[in-house]
Amino acid sequence: MKRSFRLIKDKYFLSTLILLLILIAFEDTNIYRQFKSLNKLSELQEVNDLKRIEIEKIKVKINELTTNPEELEKFARETYRMKKANEVIFLFVEEDKQ
Repeated sequence: MKRSFRLIKDKYFLSTLILLLILIAFEDTNIYRQFKSLNKLSELQEVNDLKRIEIEKIKVKINELTTNPEELEKFARETYRMKKANEVIFLFVEEDKQ
């Protein structure tokens, strides 16, 4: 009991304890905010990786469209509903079943 009381009275122990309390609770860069920032950083890195994969897929698609005329025609027909002269296109629209 005397030893723990002596430890609490020690000025270096008290100053260290006060410093840790300030760093943990009251500073702008406290531990809670650090963990929150690290969590946000990991989420943003995951989103960045997904975007990078999506960009690679788009680059491959652009390469296919610029080098392959059949692929370009297929893309134009499916996306923009383009057609050749004297050609008829039938569009089937599904009704919502409620």
